[in-house]
Amino acid sequence: MNYNRLVRHIAYFFLGTLMLCLPLIILFVGGFITFLAVPFDLEAFLAFFVGFFFFALIEELIFRYYLLNGLLIFIKSHWAIIISLMIFATAHVLNPEITMLGFVNVFLISVVLGFIFITYDKSIGECVALHFGWNFSCVVFFGIPVSGISIPSILFSSMSENSILTGSGFGIEGSILLTIELLTILLIFKIKKFGAGNSV
Repeated sequence: MNYNRLVRHIAYFFLGTLMLCLPLIILFVGGFITFLAVPFDLEAFLAFFVGFFFFALIEELIFRYYLLNGLLIFIKSHWAIIISLMIFATAHVLNPEITMLGFVNVFLISVVLGFIFITYDKSIGECVALHFGWNFSCVVFFGIPVSGISIPSILFSSMSENSILTGSGFGIEGSILLTIELLTILLIFKIKKFGAGNSV
């Protein structure tokens, strides 16, 4: 791996964290979520770091590297992305506390990851970094559920029952704030592609 690519992967990890921070700041300022620091547990931190990295790696290998790559052999890129992301989103239907908004957001997150995958010549490194940064930050930095799955973390958070804003038991992935953020990201991505004279 060259230096520039390593820097890009690190940047995408922090982008995943930043994407999570933006709606959480709004919720925190509005009083919809509070945080309580707990004693730092180095072993738990390292275990989450390794565990979430491999979790992100496995999902990206399955849904981007193999599934999306395979579909791209037979159909155009935008249809390949749509089919793969529908399968990705459907795979999360059985997650605890799933809501319609949560399903929509998982769908949109998959679109973002699909675009990133194609942008970087079908490399999953950036997708894994973003996916890893999001999941790891959810649990370790903010102590909130990941797609409805609650895991003991090194930071405790308490959300109000306003499910439209907070996502409630499904976590921030069920929030309308994330929907707006993801649609904005996709719009920016599309504008940049259009400006470059490319079509997806």
